[in-house]
Amino acid sequence: MTKATLRIQFHSFWLAGTGAARGRDVDVVCHRDADGFPAMAMSQVKGQLRETAERLASIGAAGWLQDIVEQLFGYRSSAAAGAIDHRHQAGALAFRGEAKLEAAARAAMGPDERAKLFRRLAATKINPLGVAEDKTLRAIEAVVPLELVGIIEIEGEAPANWVELIEAACAATLAFGKLKADGYGRAIASLEGPR
Repeated sequence: MTKATLRIQFHSFWLAGTGAARGRDVDVVCHRDADGFPAMAMSQVKGQLRETAERLASIGAAGWLQDIVEQLFGYRSSAAAGAIDHRHQAGALAFRGEAKLEAAARAAMGPDERAKLFRRLAATKINPLGVAEDKTLRAIEAVVPLELVGIIEIEGEAPANWVELIEAACAATLAFGKLKADGYGRAIASLEGPR
Protein backbone atom coordinates (compact mmCIF):
# COMPACT_ATOMS: atom_id res chain seq x y z
CA MET A 1 0.00 0.00 0.00
CA THR A 2 1.33 3.42 -0.95
CA LYS A 3 1.42 6.07 1.77
CA ALA A 4 2.27 9.75 1.88
CA THR A 5 2.85 11.99 4.88
CA LEU A 6 0.76 15.15 5.14
CA ARG A 7 2.18 17.99 7.24
CA ILE A 8 0.02 20.86 8.44
CA GLN A 9 2.00 23.77 9.87
CA PHE A 10 -0.42 26.07 11.70
CA HIS A 11 0.43 29.77 11.86
CA SER A 12 -2.50 30.88 14.01
CA PHE A 13 -4.61 29.50 16.81
CA TRP A 14 -6.67 26.57 15.54
CA LEU A 15 -9.23 24.10 16.76
CA ALA A 16 -10.76 20.83 15.74
CA GLY A 17 -13.98 20.84 17.70
CA THR A 18 -15.55 17.86 19.35
CA GLY A 19 -19.07 19.23 19.56
CA ALA A 20 -18.60 19.25 23.34
CA ALA A 21 -18.43 22.12 25.79
CA ARG A 22 -16.98 22.43 29.26
CA GLY A 23 -19.84 23.95 31.22
CA ARG A 24 -19.53 27.68 31.83
CA ASP A 25 -15.81 27.63 31.04
CA VAL A 26 -15.76 27.13 27.24
CA ASP A 27 -18.38 26.65 24.54
CA VAL A 28 -16.12 24.60 22.24
CA VAL A 29 -13.52 22.07 23.44
CA CYS A 30 -10.62 21.00 21.22
CA HIS A 31 -10.20 17.43 20.08
CA ARG A 32 -7.44 15.54 21.88
CA ASP A 33 -5.82 12.25 20.98
CA ALA A 34 -5.70 9.33 23.41
CA ASP A 35 -2.65 10.87 25.16
CA GLY A 36 -4.25 14.30 25.64
CA PHE A 37 -2.36 16.09 22.85
CA PRO A 38 -4.21 18.26 20.33
CA ALA A 39 -5.15 16.37 17.17
CA MET A 40 -7.37 16.68 14.13
CA ALA A 41 -9.38 13.86 12.60
CA MET A 42 -8.00 13.01 9.17
CA SER A 43 -11.60 12.88 7.92
CA GLN A 44 -11.79 16.62 8.67
CA VAL A 45 -8.53 17.17 6.76
CA LYS A 46 -9.94 15.14 3.85
CA GLY A 47 -13.06 17.29 3.78
CA GLN A 48 -11.05 20.50 3.59
CA LEU A 49 -8.75 19.20 0.85
CA ARG A 50 -11.76 17.90 -1.09
CA GLU A 51 -13.47 21.29 -0.84
CA THR A 52 -10.34 22.95 -2.22
CA ALA A 53 -10.04 20.33 -4.99
CA GLU A 54 -13.67 20.95 -5.96
CA ARG A 55 -13.05 24.70 -6.19
CA LEU A 56 -9.95 24.10 -8.33
CA ALA A 57 -11.90 21.67 -10.56
CA SER A 58 -14.70 24.21 -11.01
CA ILE A 59 -12.27 26.53 -12.77
CA GLY A 60 -10.08 23.84 -14.33
CA ALA A 61 -7.02 24.83 -12.31
CA ALA A 62 -3.92 22.85 -11.31
CA GLY A 63 -4.97 19.77 -13.29
CA TRP A 64 -8.13 19.17 -11.25
CA LEU A 65 -11.33 17.95 -12.94
CA GLN A 66 -14.55 16.83 -11.23
CA ASP A 67 -13.93 13.22 -12.34
CA ILE A 68 -10.52 13.29 -10.67
CA VAL A 69 -12.02 14.72 -7.45
CA GLU A 70 -14.46 11.79 -7.37
CA GLN A 71 -11.74 9.29 -8.26
CA LEU A 72 -9.51 10.43 -5.39
CA PHE A 73 -12.07 11.43 -2.73
CA GLY A 74 -15.09 9.30 -3.68
CA TYR A 75 -18.61 10.25 -4.65
CA ARG A 76 -20.85 12.50 -2.60
CA SER A 77 -24.36 11.20 -2.20
CA SER A 78 -26.99 13.80 -2.91
CA ALA A 79 -30.72 14.13 -3.15
CA ALA A 80 -30.72 17.30 -5.24
CA ALA A 81 -34.04 18.04 -6.93
CA GLY A 82 -35.49 14.78 -5.63
CA ALA A 83 -33.03 12.59 -7.54
CA ILE A 84 -30.92 10.25 -5.46
CA ASP A 85 -27.35 9.55 -6.47
CA HIS A 86 -26.70 5.92 -5.63
CA ARG A 87 -22.95 6.08 -6.24
CA HIS A 88 -21.28 5.42 -2.91
CA GLN A 89 -17.90 4.30 -4.15
CA ALA A 90 -15.01 5.26 -1.91
CA GLY A 91 -12.17 7.23 -3.42
CA ALA A 92 -8.62 6.06 -3.93
CA LEU A 93 -7.40 8.20 -1.00
CA ALA A 94 -7.86 6.96 2.55
CA PHE A 95 -7.62 9.48 5.41
CA ARG A 96 -7.73 7.42 8.59
CA GLY A 97 -7.02 8.21 12.19
CA GLU A 98 -5.75 11.59 13.29
CA ALA A 99 -3.19 14.19 12.34
CA LYS A 100 -0.99 14.45 15.46
CA LEU A 101 2.16 15.96 16.84
CA GLU A 102 5.22 13.97 15.85
CA ALA A 103 6.57 11.44 18.33
CA ALA A 104 9.70 13.49 19.17
CA ALA A 105 7.62 16.56 20.10
CA ARG A 106 5.24 14.42 22.15
CA ALA A 107 8.10 12.76 24.03
CA ALA A 108 9.63 16.15 24.90
CA MET A 109 6.46 17.38 26.65
CA GLY A 110 5.30 16.52 30.10
CA PRO A 111 1.78 17.21 31.40
CA ASP A 112 2.59 20.85 32.26
CA GLU A 113 3.93 21.62 28.77
CA ARG A 114 1.00 19.75 27.19
CA ALA A 115 -1.49 21.95 29.04
CA LYS A 116 0.23 25.06 27.62
CA LEU A 117 -0.70 23.98 24.09
CA PHE A 118 -4.33 24.93 24.78
CA ARG A 119 -5.69 28.47 25.29
CA ARG A 120 -9.07 29.75 26.40
CA LEU A 121 -10.07 32.61 24.08
CA ALA A 122 -13.16 34.73 24.71
CA ALA A 123 -15.03 37.12 22.44
CA THR A 124 -18.32 38.98 22.44
CA LYS A 125 -20.43 40.65 19.77
CA ILE A 126 -20.07 44.42 19.65
CA ASN A 127 -23.00 46.44 18.34
CA PRO A 128 -22.66 49.48 15.99
CA LEU A 129 -22.40 51.78 19.03
CA GLY A 130 -19.33 49.89 20.24
CA VAL A 131 -21.13 48.25 23.18
CA ALA A 132 -21.09 44.55 23.95
CA GLU A 133 -24.43 42.90 23.26
CA ASP A 134 -26.07 40.96 26.06
CA LYS A 135 -25.63 37.18 26.16
CA THR A 136 -23.02 37.09 23.38
CA LEU A 137 -19.91 36.28 25.44
CA ARG A 138 -18.42 33.14 23.99
CA ALA A 139 -15.28 31.28 24.94
CA ILE A 140 -13.50 28.63 22.92
CA GLU A 141 -10.54 26.41 23.57
CA ALA A 142 -7.94 26.82 20.81
CA VAL A 143 -4.50 25.34 20.22
CA VAL A 144 -1.29 27.33 19.76
CA PRO A 145 0.40 27.20 16.34
CA LEU A 146 2.22 23.90 15.85
CA GLU A 147 2.69 21.16 13.26
CA LEU A 148 0.46 18.12 12.84
CA VAL A 149 1.36 15.06 10.79
CA GLY A 150 -1.05 12.56 9.24
CA ILE A 151 -0.96 9.74 6.73
CA ILE A 152 -2.77 9.51 3.40
CA GLU A 153 -3.00 6.00 1.96
CA ILE A 154 -3.71 5.09 -1.65
CA GLU A 155 -6.00 2.09 -1.70
CA GLY A 156 -7.58 2.28 -5.14
CA GLU A 157 -6.61 3.30 -8.61
CA ALA A 158 -5.27 6.83 -8.59
CA PRO A 159 -4.03 8.96 -11.48
CA ALA A 160 -0.26 8.92 -11.93
CA ASN A 161 -0.08 12.62 -10.97
CA TRP A 162 -2.05 12.28 -7.71
CA VAL A 163 0.86 13.62 -5.64
CA GLU A 164 1.03 16.82 -7.70
CA LEU A 165 -2.75 17.19 -7.49
CA ILE A 166 -2.77 16.86 -3.69
CA GLU A 167 0.20 19.22 -3.42
CA ALA A 168 -1.78 21.79 -5.45
CA ALA A 169 -4.79 21.34 -3.16
CA CYS A 170 -2.50 21.76 -0.13
CA ALA A 171 -1.04 24.96 -1.57
CA ALA A 172 -4.51 26.38 -2.22
CA THR A 173 -5.90 25.47 1.21
CA LEU A 174 -5.42 28.41 3.54
CA ALA A 175 -6.86 27.00 6.76
CA PHE A 176 -7.91 23.78 8.49
CA GLY A 177 -10.27 23.07 11.37
CA LYS A 178 -13.20 25.01 12.76
CA LEU A 179 -13.94 28.75 12.74
CA LYS A 180 -11.78 29.36 9.66
CA ALA A 181 -13.94 32.34 8.69
CA ASP A 182 -13.01 33.93 12.02
CA GLY A 183 -9.28 33.66 11.28
CA TYR A 184 -8.54 30.39 13.06
CA GLY A 185 -6.58 27.53 11.52
CA ARG A 186 -4.35 29.47 9.12
CA ALA A 187 -1.85 26.91 7.90
CA ILE A 188 0.47 25.69 5.19
CA ALA A 189 0.06 22.03 4.26
CA SER A 190 2.56 19.93 2.35
CA LEU A 191 2.85 16.35 1.17
CA GLU A 192 5.87 14.10 1.60
CA GLY A 193 5.98 10.80 -0.14
CA PRO A 194 4.79 8.51 -1.38
CA ARG A 195 6.56 5.64 0.30
